[in-house]
Amino acid sequence: MTDEAAAKPFRIAVCVLTFHRPAGLVRTLRSVAALDRPEGCELSALVVDNASDGSAAAIVESLDWPETAPPLRGVHEPTPGISAARNRTIDEALTQAPPADAIAFLDDDETAAPDWLVAAVAAMRRHAADVVTGPTVSAFETALPPELVDNPVFRPRAVNRDTGLTTAYTGNVLFTLDPVQASGVRFDARFAATGGSDHRFFSQLHAAGAKIVWAADAITTEWQPAERLTAAYVRRRFHRNGFGLSRLALADRTGLRRATASLVQLAKAGVWFAIGCGESLAGVFSPRRRLLGAMHRDYARGLICGVGSGELRFYGPPPDASPSRDPSVP
Repeated sequence: MTDEAAAKPFRIAVCVLTFHRPAGLVRTLRSVAALDRPEGCELSALVVDNASDGSAAAIVESLDWPETAPPLRGVHEPTPGISAARNRTIDEALTQAPPADAIAFLDDDETAAPDWLVAAVAAMRRHAADVVTGPTVSAFETALPPELVDNPVFRPRAVNRDTGLTTAYTGNVLFTLDPVQASGVRFDARFAATGGSDHRFFSQLHAAGAKIVWAADAITTEWQPAERLTAAYVRRRFHRNGFGLSRLALADRTGLRRATASLVQLAKAGVWFAIGCGESLAGVFSPRRRLLGAMHRDYARGLICGVGSGELRFYGPPPDASPSRDPSVP
């Protein structure tokens, strides 16, 4: 931010996307209400509901919202898919009165530390950055099974530098809207059901010249319910990761370039499958290590599936889902 920009309020829209997670949304919004306001900033809060029935409106309207909290409003985005909901936040932030200068994203299964934005804004100013991301730590609603202790799915993202990042994710991010408007970058609808649109969005912003930095003290917490604390869930997450990264690697590539990129992904899959087999053999007496081996084999399968033409759905309801059911991978 320039000195001239710092002379007027820096307006941040804190945006929460939600899909049939009422208890989580209430918990997330309570943390938004308790946020410390960074010096020189004005905060607002926005909920974008991507459920077909718009059920989050009743939650937003019924909250006992403190007068000292950022002004809160909710909108319904009926177009299914996480990309549409994320793009709606950009449209709303740019057209609100007065328009926002930046967006801060939280998921509806997360809470923010009170000083989350203070730390993120400080990093943005210190590094003259366009995008700031930070760690998300896990909190468990029930006891963690022994085989899942220190599982990589529940570990914070490991970053050993403050600058030089090339992408970010929407679970914990603050980004200015100037480079978004200048580049015209939006969340890609091709990744609406599979995930990965946030990785692609911030990679494209970086390619357009946006500076992405890490703020280790800008912390959010992801709340892990009992249904996630299973071997099936962590394996599914690794499969999703492999699938998404293959899809991202092949996006916009055609002909020989696509064929070459496909071979690279298949080669990676072979390496990870071999690693997974080795881990399972070495961990014959260790349930944790056997599970990690299975996860890496699932990651390899995901890479292979991403190269194929099939479509896997990880976000939003399947065609036969009822509005009251949330079948998405959390």
